[in-house]
Amino acid sequence: MKYLAFTFALVLSGCGGGKDTESVNHTELLTKVSEQRQIWINRDVKSYVMTYYYGVTGCPTIDLPLSIQVTVVDGKVQVAHYVPTGELISVDSDNVRTIDELFDLTIQQINKTPAFIGHTRNSAEAPKFDSYFGFPSQIFFDFSASERCDDITLKIQQFS
Repeated sequence: MKYLAFTFALVLSGCGGGKDTESVNHTELLTKVSEQRQIWINRDVKSYVMTYYYGVTGCPTIDLPLSIQVTVVDGKVQVAHYVPTGELISVDSDNVRTIDELFDLTIQQINKTPAFIGHTRNSAEAPKFDSYFGFPSQIFFDFSASERCDDITLKIQQFS
C-alpha cells in the first residue's frame, strides 16, 4: 500500500476587490488540470493521508473552519476528523474529499468562469501544481471582484 501524508488547504476566502493583475486563461488552465490529473493517475496512489483546510474566511459573520484530516484506502475515505480537536466527521460529509474529488472541484470552479484565477490573490503567477504527484498545490479563484466571501483558495500546506 502506498502511503502519503499531506496537507491540502481548500479555503473559501472573502474579500473581493480590485485585482491589479490579469487572470490566467480558463481554457489553458482546464488543459493544465487535465495534464496534471493524468500525472496523479499515472502515480497510481490509492492510499494516503491528507489534511486540508476548507471554509470561508474574511467574512465577519462566519467562523474560521478547522482543518480536516482524511485517511484514504484504495481510493475511498475510511476515516475523517477535524484537526486539532480529533472530532470524527462522517466520511459521507460534503466536506470530506479525496484528491480525485479535489480535481473535480477544481474543474467545477474553473467552469464557473471566475473573474480572476491565479496563484494567490493579486498574483500574476499561474496556479501551482505538485511537480511529482500532479495535484493542485495552490490556486486562487475570485468569482466577483466586487463581492465579499466568494473567493476560493486551494493550497497544499505540507506534503511528506
